[in-house]
Amino acid sequence: MKKNLLLFAIFLLPLIGMAQTAVTGDYRSLTTGNWSSGSTWQVRDGSGNWTTASTAPTSSNNVYIQSGHTVTVDVATADCNNLHLNALGVLSIGSNTLQVSGKLRSYNSYIITKVDWTYTTGPSGTAVVTFTGTKTFTVGNSITVNGLTNSSNTFFNGTYTVTAST
Repeated sequence: MKKNLLLFAIFLLPLIGMAQTAVTGDYRSLTTGNWSSGSTWQVRDGSGNWTTASTAPTSSNNVYIQSGHTVTVDVATADCNNLHLNALGVLSIGSNTLQVSGKLRSYNSYIITKVDWTYTTGPSGTAVVTFTGTKTFTVGNSITVNGLTNSSNTFFNGTYTVTAST
């Protein structure tokens, strides 16, 4: 049994590292700024270097919001492939839309200002918020929600801890 676990770990660990390693065409925040501004971003070039971007990310780019940076979606609709929120990185969407066609990942915390979601009442009257699409939430992560309401105009603003993930 121990041998099988060791083999599993040997083969799995490189895959985990590769899945979250930046590749050519990925974007990361350079500073606090607007999503649409190239000067907010750096882009990974073919040599593995980060250079100042001239344009904003598109639906084919993976995006990394770096720790300490606040990126504001300042256009009606912005797009990216996978979205990575690093510790203390903030994504402010307001009344705009950010379409993430891949995965949403957070390292230590989530800050969500508007996403596609549904609301239901769970056991004992608890609120159950279901996010559409593929999101990677881990039990124990904290999620900060700003500006979300249901059809009854009930606000869900606050910081929550993930207790279950499916």
